[in-house]
Amino acid sequence: AAPAPGANPNAPAFENVHKALETLTPEQRKRFQENFQRWANLSPEQKKALRDREEVRKQVMEQEVQSAIQESGLQLEGERRDQREITGVGAEGLFTTWNSIGVNNARLTWFPLVATALGCEYGQLGSGGWGVSRTTLELPPLPQVWDRYDAATSRLTEGCLLPEPDYIFCLLGTNDPGLDIAADYIRWLAAMRRACPNAIFFCIVPPLGVHKIEIRKAVATRNSAGDRRVHLIDTAPLKDQFRVGKGPTNAAYDGVHPSVYGQAMLGALIAVEVQKVLN
Repeated sequence: AAPAPGANPNAPAFENVHKALETLTPEQRKRFQENFQRWANLSPEQKKALRDREEVRKQVMEQEVQSAIQESGLQLEGERRDQREITGVGAEGLFTTWNSIGVNNARLTWFPLVATALGCEYGQLGSGGWGVSRTTLELPPLPQVWDRYDAATSRLTEGCLLPEPDYIFCLLGTNDPGLDIAADYIRWLAAMRRACPNAIFFCIVPPLGVHKIEIRKAVATRNSAGDRRVHLIDTAPLKDQFRVGKGPTNAAYDGVHPSVYGQAMLGALIAVEVQKVLN
């Protein structure tokens, strides 16, 4: 139906923005308003220059990712490469860092590399800068928000995540220093199983090796409860390439956040471990 005379055609979009802002903390809202005002004060030429620069950056990154896919040899058995759905949760620095509700997607990380190896489409529930238990980050912890688009809108349909993914990957923990994340991780796995009764879960230890014991405990707890479709993937073979406070490596430009090469190596390792499970 056509909008009523005088009605604002952008009203639904403005309402969605208003809902999103209501979910932010006062500090986040202030930062958003400051960024919005800085953008509004730019000249048309400055805005175009920034858009052009971002487009070039995306093209360069896309080329690097395609090269990384070829160099890492990501390939699973042909019969596994049917069209499937895959869902990723979190991955602290491995997804584009959350920054004042800025761009945040997994397209340039290890995750689509694994999806390529599996022949899957992928969806993203997670975010950079996210934790399992930590409550002092810009985003609430995993168990509180994984099933919501925002404070007012659920992702679930009658309690289920639809379409149900075939595989679910979770790589979280680096942003929870000094915390025992086992209980929250177990609670999240149980909730995700109710929402995705048939999916295969892969719980990945962060490359720094943090929270390995708790993640292993969470997987073992689900296995003991009879859920044998929850699996652990340990990234220990890459641990030497990730180090806090000791400078850059080939795999991590600051020792923590993966470079394109690091993303490719993570993708290759995870794809190999997935193949072992599927075999």
